[in-house]
Order: sequence, then structure tokens, then C-alpha cells
Amino acid sequence: MRFIFKEDKYSKNRGKYSRIIEIYCRKCKNSIGYYQKDGGTKKYSGQLRRLYIDRFIKPISKTISNDKELVCNTCKEVLGTKIIYTKENRPAFRLYVGAVKDKIIKIRENK
Repeated sequence: MRFIFKEDKYSKNRGKYSRIIEIYCRKCKNSIGYYQKDGGTKKYSGQLRRLYIDRFIKPISKTISNDKELVCNTCKEVLGTKIIYTKENRPAFRLYVGAVKDKIIKIRENK
């Protein structure tokens, strides 16, 4: 699978280090989608607290477009609530603690 990183003012403000992660429901292990996480370092990326809607690369779950909540399609677990992140005026899902797991996707760079 091939991914294209989104480069904009948000990724540049966070230190230009980005990675693709796959998001899973912690309860049923269903894949929610692929997401570009910006910022952090190679060794430490930090816990996911919010998912910006414009950073989803490939949403697998149809619930990404839900107006109020992020819900797992398989087990119907509510994973987060939709907010407007005021610092950047961006729509995002605020995740509930421990609601999702993530796995970094290894991507080979073509030179």
C-alpha cells in the first residue's frame, strides 16, 4: 500500500517528523483507519489524545464522517467525541483514554 504524506503548516509546526499509523479499536481490535501523526521524535511519539479529521489518510470505518462521535463499526464502542481544537481551529476527535491502539506502519523510502 502506498501513502502520501500531507505537508502543510500544521506538520511544519510540529517538527516535520511524520509517520503513518493504523488505528484499532481496543475492545474488538477492528481497524478504524490509517492516520498521519505529526510531531514527536523517532523514539517517542506520545499517546494519541486527539485525531484531526484532515489527517486521516484512509478511513476504513464509515463513522469518521459521523457528526458527533467516533464509533467502532464492529462493536459500536464510542472511541471519542468530535471537537474543534481551539488552538488551531481544526475539527478533531478527542479520544477517550485507552479507547484505541495504534501501530506504526513501516514505509520504505524510494530514492
